[in-house]
Amino acid sequence: MPAKRNIMPEEVRNAKLLLSKGLSDAEVAAIIGRSVSAVINIRNGAYDFMLADVPNDTPDDSRVCILLKSIDSRLYQQNEDMKKAIDQLVVLNSALVELQNEIKVCSSCMTAMLDALNELKSKNSQQAEQETTPTKYPGKNFANWGEVIRRVEVYGDKFIADNLRGTKASLDGVTLYLACTPSTKKFLKSSAVAIPRIKQQCRNVIGYGVEVKIIDL
Repeated sequence: MPAKRNIMPEEVRNAKLLLSKGLSDAEVAAIIGRSVSAVINIRNGAYDFMLADVPNDTPDDSRVCILLKSIDSRLYQQNEDMKKAIDQLVVLNSALVELQNEIKVCSSCMTAMLDALNELKSKNSQQAEQETTPTKYPGKNFANWGEVIRRVEVYGDKFIADNLRGTKASLDGVTLYLACTPSTKKFLKSSAVAIPRIKQQCRNVIGYGVEVKIIDL
């Protein structure tokens, strides 16, 4: 039967150090030269017991110290690697923030461009609608109507000219349409000389005679 001896204080110290580094019970047992059950007892704080000797069970403090230094070095390197990774993450986060700001600026520019395009589209639609909408009055706007009124006043009758100033004139071939208010319409139909004066001055202005038709304004 193998001999038994009390666990040694240095074995407890070494086992605890190794356990604190995250080694398993089996790994610690192999290093300190004890059984796994002995390491479990150490971890549980049961120091007052006899342990059976096993081959080469003499604790090797130098081996434990070398292993602990190796573990510490590895942990230090892992810590340094972690710091580098954190620094890289910080740089990446800064780049992402900058990219996000650029995206916001681009988004604002795109919004402004879309607003401008929509406004231009709206203006073009209104212009196209105005161009396609037929005029309220037949023919085209008679651009020389003001000159006709002036000539009626100078060479004809100021009273007639004053009544004509509120009318809108459009020319369709040889037909002159006069859009009038009810009072002007009544005046033109009741006057014996108003329409002849208009025809006369239209001939003088545009070079040919026209027929005059009165319509509602």
